[in-house]
Amino acid sequence: MNYFSLAIFWTCISYAVYHFLWAAWFRWMLPKSRFPENPEFQPQASVILSLRGKDPFVADTIRNLLQQEYNDYELRIIVDSESDPVWESLKEFSDHPRIRISILEDRLKTCSLKCSAIVQALREVPDNTKIIALVDADISPRKQWLKKMVSPLENPEVGVVTGNQWFSPMENRVGSLIRSLWNSAALVVTFLFRHTWAGSCAMRLTDIQNSGLIEQWQTTIVDDGPIDGAMRKLKIKTVFAADLITVNREECDFPFSIVYNSRMLTWSRIYEWGFLVTLGHMLFTVAMVVAAMWMVCWNLINQHSGAAVMLLTGLLTVQLMLLAAFVLAESAIKSLGPQIANQVTKMTVFRLGKIALLIPVALVVYSISTVKASFAKKIKWRNATYEIRNRFEVKVIDDKPFSAGSMPIDQTSSI
Repeated sequence: MNYFSLAIFWTCISYAVYHFLWAAWFRWMLPKSRFPENPEFQPQASVILSLRGKDPFVADTIRNLLQQEYNDYELRIIVDSESDPVWESLKEFSDHPRIRISILEDRLKTCSLKCSAIVQALREVPDNTKIIALVDADISPRKQWLKKMVSPLENPEVGVVTGNQWFSPMENRVGSLIRSLWNSAALVVTFLFRHTWAGSCAMRLTDIQNSGLIEQWQTTIVDDGPIDGAMRKLKIKTVFAADLITVNREECDFPFSIVYNSRMLTWSRIYEWGFLVTLGHMLFTVAMVVAAMWMVCWNLINQHSGAAVMLLTGLLTVQLMLLAAFVLAESAIKSLGPQIANQVTKMTVFRLGKIALLIPVALVVYSISTVKASFAKKIKWRNATYEIRNRFEVKVIDDKPFSAGSMPIDQTSSI
């Protein structure tokens, strides 16, 4: 048996164990990352939601946001245009006393439309506002969401409280499951480094103003990208609250999974030093798999069947251990309580088997997405096109209003 085949085999085993151990660590630590609520600490809060296009479950998101167990708050919605299809979902909420709806008027050409919407909303919040919460239209916040997010901000050393999302599509579509696999791995990294996700986060308005974050949002492509760096200048920390993890039930097809993953990795490349680790990890993974497959063929040609079987066993171990890592990560999400566990799609034998078979495909998508993100200079996001020159130099190329014709035919698919 040649030493090169043996070295590749043990590389595969080490790779598999490494990822499984990180998932086990996540399973152990996530339930511990909770913060006690202080029901007496409820400063005036403004929840900002920017809308461009009609997200599949946006009505449920708004309904949940208006039912928060929090005394002093408003929901401030910025809609992209007068013709946006999301207005259909807003009709039932137009008279609610907590809701404030505006149209995006100041469409800055130096940042994304989402950042323009946030900047406009901050100009419109009441003078007595103390807390700003950012939320995306694709999450499903529970009734305690705002209270749990604001409570840690009672500590002056805490500047940002954030959560994240777990993709748990109801159907077993290839694209949806691939995105779930990718997100499960990304969530472990996000939790490890306490990266802010603006889809569910809260900050003090004074910290936003003093950190220069408003000015940075006017020149950035994504809202959460500059948050951590801006807050570090104030020497205040970001905390990840496990209770703020929400379940995303949206579906997507295979091409969209590549688009989504590459866009998320592009944001990482621009704003996070950890993208270099991601790039190195991807290159190592590709090199390991290619080397193993090449040596399997070489050994078969040279009638070294034992070495070929050994290498195939190593690759199968990688696949099975990555599957086990996904199951562990999902069990960590379910451990956060019945409210979130009941939203996670039940794992059947068929679903588990399909996920297992899609792991190699997900690795290919991961590789393609990382390469695309490494060289991306233009991004198309919700039918708006942006040119990205550097982290604080963005140019809007096309920002035509989102139309009903741009919506997916399937009402449960991401846009």
